[in-house]
Amino acid sequence: MRGRRQRRGAHAVATMGVAALVGCTSTMSREALEQEVRAYLSERGIEPSGVSCPPGLEKARDAHVVCEARLGTMTVPIVATVTDDEGNVELRPRFAALVTERLVPEITKELGNQGYPVETIDCEGRLWVASAGAEHRCEFETEDGRQFVWKAVFKGDGSAKYRATLVPKRAGQGGPS
Repeated sequence: MRGRRQRRGAHAVATMGVAALVGCTSTMSREALEQEVRAYLSERGIEPSGVSCPPGLEKARDAHVVCEARLGTMTVPIVATVTDDEGNVELRPRFAALVTERLVPEITKELGNQGYPVETIDCEGRLWVASAGAEHRCEFETEDGRQFVWKAVFKGDGSAKYRATLVPKRAGQGGPS
C-alpha cells in the first residue's frame, strides 16, 4: 500500500499508512520503515547505498525515530513521525537535502544575472545536505574563459538558505571532490 504524498513548507514529506508496515502490532517493523525511506528517496531521484532505522517505532501520535540514509560518504538523517492515532507516518529529512543536478540550472542563472555567463560548471557530489555550516562548491568557466569557484555555506536552520561566495580559481587549485 503506498501512502499519501504531501508538500509542507520547504520540505517534501511522505505519509504512509501503518497497516502496510505493522499489521496488527503496536510497533512498526524496522525493515518496512527502511523500505519506505528507500522509496521516499527514490521518488526524489536519490538512490541510497544503505538505510538504517532503529527498531520499535510505536504507533502513537508524535512518536518518532531518526533513520539514516547513506549516500556515498554522507549520511542523511530522515525523521519518521507518527502523525495520528491511526498510525500514519510522515517522513522528512532533518535538513534540506538538495540534488546537485537540479541546482545547476539555478546556480547558472544566478551567475549569469551577476555578469558571469557560464560555459561549463562542475559541482561536487550528487547531493548537498544543508546542515549548519555545511559547505558545498562548484567550479565554473565563463564564456570568455575566466575560471571561478562558487561556494555555498548553509545557514543550518533546516531550510536550503545559504550564503554564496565567488572567487577566481587559482592555478593548481583542485576540482570539486
